[in-house]
Amino acid sequence: MCEPCTPDALLEAVRGLRVAEPDLGFKPLLAKLQEQQPELGAATKEVREALKALTAESEAAKAATAQPTADEVVPPAAEEGGTPLHAALSLACISGVLLVPLIPVLAALKAESEAAKAAATALPAANKGCAPSNAALSLACIGCLKLPSDMDDEREKHPICSMCRDEKMPTTYLCGVDCPANPGAWKLHGAFHKRVRKDRKKNEDGGVGQQRDREAAEAQARRAARSGDAYDKLMAEGARYGSKEDWRRAARAYREAIALEPDEPVAYNNLGAALSNSGHKVEAAQRYLEAKERYPVGSVDWAEATAQAFRMLQLEECDEVPKPGWWNDEELKALSARVLRAAPNGEAALDMRAMVLSGDDGGAWAVGPRSAAEFKEAAAHFDRSAALCHAPAWKTESFRLADQCRSLAESL
Repeated sequence: MCEPCTPDALLEAVRGLRVAEPDLGFKPLLAKLQEQQPELGAATKEVREALKALTAESEAAKAATAQPTADEVVPPAAEEGGTPLHAALSLACISGVLLVPLIPVLAALKAESEAAKAAATALPAANKGCAPSNAALSLACIGCLKLPSDMDDEREKHPICSMCRDEKMPTTYLCGVDCPANPGAWKLHGAFHKRVRKDRKKNEDGGVGQQRDREAAEAQARRAARSGDAYDKLMAEGARYGSKEDWRRAARAYREAIALEPDEPVAYNNLGAALSNSGHKVEAAQRYLEAKERYPVGSVDWAEATAQAFRMLQLEECDEVPKPGWWNDEELKALSARVLRAAPNGEAALDMRAMVLSGDDGGAWAVGPRSAAEFKEAAAHFDRSAALCHAPAWKTESFRLADQCRSLAESL
């Protein structure tokens, strides 16, 4: 029988998994710990305590950096082939974890003078006795959270994950393949890529979605050309990269657009899509929720953002994500009905209403009893969603769920 692990050993093991696979739910995280490090003797209670401790650490770090000064927020140089504008935001998401609060950074960046931007040539190291700046944190190693300036070799950046680069995903940094603080981080990050590739295969639709994205990008480019507006240009840039499935540069452009116009909802929504497409479901959920709060309630765009947020939040990767106030059975029923009224032909809206009425297999929230009428309505929505879907794998799944709902209705 394994000796009980020390709290520090377990905390570091949980930290390593959280950093390497931030979208991992509690149960999969516990299973990985027990499989990969059985000597820890990790149990449910102890792992939950470790997660609480990490959450407390995160909140303390956020509090320490909640009011960054102009000197603390210095944008790093642009990556090769990218754009330099507000580059700190382009690197703020590491393996799906938003390491720094977005809105405080946006406010600080917007307040920066052009002179300060021009003078900034390198990232500052952490102030002695203080937390690193928001911009600096974005370049931290995912294994140990050390900055390039903390290393002994005078490096400007840590090595970039080659898979993130090749697959055009938001950049991930590691101080080395064998990070001293977390030797298994690189291997676990590789597992994240395997999951992303599996999801992409399931979403293959014969190029229909990409063609739609190209048409949208062309329309956005025309709009930017007419207006000459900086925000429109960034949105066009993001759309152009998105149409090429270059989610890393698309996400960066949308972050810059948010920095420029933090009250505009479209950039949040498009950033959510870019993050979702690159496997970063946790932050995607946050961005979709922010878009939902900014769109006019009852509009088609509001409905689509709400339905996409629902899609993310019901995933196992988002088990530990704090849920909005409407995340309960009765309010989800009411909200999904309103979403479908606003977007009656929206695939995501149909899916949301169908999943809520069917009870989502009882996994994502506390589901009450369902009537035969509710199961029948869910089946009809699944059928309509399948008819609209161009991805064969999802079409088959929707038809399967429709048949399941009909069987449940007949059994009542």
